[in-house]
Amino acid sequence: MKEAQLHYIACRDHLVSQEVFDLFEEVPGQLLRTHNPPLDPSTYYPENTYRSHQNNAKSFMDRIYQWAKALNTKTKVDWVLNAAVSDHPSHLDFGAGNGYFVQSVSKHGWTSYGVEPSPSARASAQEQGVNLFSSISELPEVQFDVITLWHVLEHVPNYLETLDQLIQKLKPGGQIILALPNYKSYDAHIYGTHWAAYDVPRHLWHFSSDYMDDLPSTWGMDNLPHKHLWMDAFYIAVLSEQYAQNKWSWIKGFMGGLHSHIYGRRTGQYSTMVYTWKRKTHN
Repeated sequence: MKEAQLHYIACRDHLVSQEVFDLFEEVPGQLLRTHNPPLDPSTYYPENTYRSHQNNAKSFMDRIYQWAKALNTKTKVDWVLNAAVSDHPSHLDFGAGNGYFVQSVSKHGWTSYGVEPSPSARASAQEQGVNLFSSISELPEVQFDVITLWHVLEHVPNYLETLDQLIQKLKPGGQIILALPNYKSYDAHIYGTHWAAYDVPRHLWHFSSDYMDDLPSTWGMDNLPHKHLWMDAFYIAVLSEQYAQNKWSWIKGFMGGLHSHIYGRRTGQYSTMVYTWKRKTHN
């Protein structure tokens, strides 16, 4: 008989439905699962408000998001460029949204592909001249120097199968880079049920560094040192303050993000953790 899973926390969908979803420990102390996610998740991704699918900034919060995204993009592009293993490098962005990162890498002479299941996000990308594929199976027979997943794996129901498919498309010595919210971070602790990065029910899984550090051994991959996206802590903290309906959310959010960053420097537990796995060059 399967051991009963422990209830961890209950969180509200602040973005769309205001429904409450329970999170259970799938792997005790390492991995959480959103209980009873919707059968049709598309209704929980409003295309006019889901920021990763947007190219424009309508509200002040949208403008902050776009500004933070631009700052993060330079860092992420540098990580990709430094991981080339061939003279004609290629890149895949899985969960490419509006194609912004595919376009950013392409500007550096790389062949960059993107996979994005959302039809409206692909249409938005096409308006910018970026053609995206709807699934891994549609990709051409190409192996990649680098595959990136920026805040994507937490949305994927069958994440282990998806990782397996992606890793098979890496060149020997190639890297897969995954950015994920960290429910062991300082901001997750202080904001609790209002922590914006729980983002239920769109986030089906909630990962820790302990779990992610063990996972690459499944494919015999090397685990490279952690990185982090420092801007994320501030954005998530401000949004969390707003979800909690606290006064002075911008000031308190800035302080919450700063404390989270300091805690991350001390413990290695940042708000957004970036994991890099390297495929071995030989069996």
